Amino acid sequence: MKKTCKIVYVVVCLLIMLLPFVGMIFFQTDETTENKTLAEMPRLQTEEGLNKEYLSQLGAYFEDHFAFRTYMVDADSKIQAGIFKVSNVDSVIVGTDGWLYYASTLDNYLSKNGLRERGIFNAVHNIKLMQQYVEQQGAEFVLTIAPNKNSLYGENMPYYYQYNAGETENILDVTKELEKQQINYVDLFEAFKARGDILYLKRDSHWNNEGAVLAYNTIMDAFDLPHERYETVDAVRTKEYIGDLNRMLYPISSKPEWNITYQYENSFSYIGDDDVEAGWLKTENTEQEGSLLMFRDSFGNTLIPLMSNAFGKCYYAKTVPYNISSYMDEYQPDRVVVEKVERNIEEFASMPAVFQGPEADGINPNELADADGTEEAVAGDKTACTAADKSSEITVKVADANLSFLAISGRIEELPESDSLVYIKVQDGKESFLYEAFTISDENGDGGWLLYLDRGKITADKLDITVYVTDKNNILPICSAEFNMKTVGE
Repeated sequence: MKKTCKIVYVVVCLLIMLLPFVGMIFFQTDETTENKTLAEMPRLQTEEGLNKEYLSQLGAYFEDHFAFRTYMVDADSKIQAGIFKVSNVDSVIVGTDGWLYYASTLDNYLSKNGLRERGIFNAVHNIKLMQQYVEQQGAEFVLTIAPNKNSLYGENMPYYYQYNAGETENILDVTKELEKQQINYVDLFEAFKARGDILYLKRDSHWNNEGAVLAYNTIMDAFDLPHERYETVDAVRTKEYIGDLNRMLYPISSKPEWNITYQYENSFSYIGDDDVEAGWLKTENTEQEGSLLMFRDSFGNTLIPLMSNAFGKCYYAKTVPYNISSYMDEYQPDRVVVEKVERNIEEFASMPAVFQGPEADGINPNELADADGTEEAVAGDKTACTAADKSSEITVKVADANLSFLAISGRIEELPESDSLVYIKVQDGKESFLYEAFTISDENGDGGWLLYLDRGKITADKLDITVYVTDKNNILPICSAEFNMKTVGE
């Protein structure tokens, strides 16, 4: 009898262990609520030969796709969060009193791994160039940053994070630089802090509908436009909304939470796609005038109906880098809004908007000193050169984000100052042009630079490119290189 029980026990255990694997034949998991891309089935043989990472990739595939995964994740979440007050999902932090926080905001909350001084300059400098470009096209520009939830309501973060919370906020340094470089900035941090009530959702990473109205009113006030403020519109408190963090943690048993629903009818209509998660949306409103181009992220989802009720035509772009040149040329909006969540501010430094680089004001390129020697790009699109004990690198290629532009980029290893500008002199046949470059931060540091150059304006077969950097009142040559336009992109 004992032997039989042991055999049954072993068989049952084996069946339980095999169930997630065997069950993949009929119940494979192909969707997730965890804000991640599921691993793809690996190939044993690749173009390079035998796939040496096959077993580890196969393990990752099984981990994402095993049968009944969402049910097991949900059950484990209830145990971990309910008993131990921790999350079993990497993207979610379990707080107190039922609050959930997005884990990618933790570095901001703890003031860790933030932008350095040069990185902050790079981000804001790139915003400044974008603002200047928009204004040169005859449109008004506004930047706003959506606060992370724990930047406003951190009192429900786990105690061990509260104990180590940063004494200084990176956003304060960014705000100071925005003011210094005269960016038309709408400060939502101050707007939300001025309200005594909570305007974010407990189990979602975003503001609630009342918070969206506050953000909308603050932006419209910055444009000094008359608009519906929704102060006298009936608002009903409903318990129907299921937040994104809620779905990540409890994919099966998520429960709705309270939100505000405003009782009004939209006066606009979508042109084409009407999914607010889409990368590109257009709306039209015959009852309103004016046009808006808005670069936004998921915080803009709840702003779309509000903005679309206020403008005749609206265009909403979600992808980065912002392809602003194409949109400005085609739609010629009256106003441009750039909305980005606090945790992604560094994208301004790493992925600037795509448009023709501005020519430098008041500087004659023919009067600038040349770099020591000029190297020719012999193979591919890249060349390296050195001058004045400062190494640099110049790359010229067709821009991935917009094939109408060349992306000319490089890196200066030693910048003279934290706010040094980078200029690029382009000799196109007999004509010389001097452009101000974007300043770039990435995994290699804060010394990068990037210039977008309209391919349609290039007339010569070869371009001589010289890199300059500012040092106080001086403009110093760094290096030069010659590129054959016939081979760029090959």
